[in-house]
Amino acid sequence: MSIADVDGSGVGTYLDKEALAAGLFAFVQPDGSWGLSNAGLICSDDRVVLVDTWFTERRNRILRQVVLGAAPVPPSILINTHHHGDHVYGNGWFPESVVISHVETRDAVLELDPMASARRFQAVQFGETRATPATITFETSLQLHVGDMTLDVFFPGVAHCSGNTAVFIPQRSVLFAGDLLLKNCTPAMVGGSALGYLSVLQRLRQLAPQKIVPGHGPTCSVEVIDETERYVHYVLELAADALAKGRTPLDAARGASLGEFAGWLDSERIVGNLYRAMRELAAGGSQLPLDTAAMWRDTEAWLGRPLRSHA
Repeated sequence: MSIADVDGSGVGTYLDKEALAAGLFAFVQPDGSWGLSNAGLICSDDRVVLVDTWFTERRNRILRQVVLGAAPVPPSILINTHHHGDHVYGNGWFPESVVISHVETRDAVLELDPMASARRFQAVQFGETRATPATITFETSLQLHVGDMTLDVFFPGVAHCSGNTAVFIPQRSVLFAGDLLLKNCTPAMVGGSALGYLSVLQRLRQLAPQKIVPGHGPTCSVEVIDETERYVHYVLELAADALAKGRTPLDAARGASLGEFAGWLDSERIVGNLYRAMRELAAGGSQLPLDTAAMWRDTEAWLGRPLRSHA
């Protein structure tokens, strides 16, 4: 599906609508870089659940149009996998939906400053952002029932960020992973835990999903868990070496050879990931706050330019 199919502007590929299994769809935004996230749809004859929304008003209007075109009824439930703007800024564009999230995601949405996204990605036309917080929250897990499907909605531990949530449908063996898993795109753990990521990945692996909808990038198989695990080990090894040598995260990132990960989108996340991993290792595993202003400055210094989003 192209933009032209929706609003007549004719500007290249905008989203891919993919039928995953009976009653399950993914809406994938190529190429999956900053701000170009995915959404999911779970349908029965009389109940529809949407997983995540998008970054800008224009894209959320299009998401609403394609969701209403694919579903038998409007979504009555909207699950947020986490609090980042490219997954929640469109919540309010689905006013008929009850929003469900982890309790920490709700707290973080209440504190979101949309202008922070606008300052970071100055070329993006955000329009009106509607980051409606959850009405229903959970701490560990909950189950929803849609037709013959059970939705296991659960918090596997801190990894990408606090409150990050996954949705697994065992009857279809489909996992909506949010940003816990990305395909062909560099994972981000600056707001979460590098050490915690490993146990989270093991929990996701135990589900043995046949199809995974990552937070960004194309739908994929369980191999993405192995790829992500190798990257996390790589970051932790770099961080341990940098601490032993008294190097800064930026110095460590500049001296790193990304190897098999060099072709992944948004490779500049290595800087923030090292900030997080070095902080945790130095603090004996504690998830202490970071100097995020310094981290973003160093990220752009490594990149050699401001961050860009094509959202």
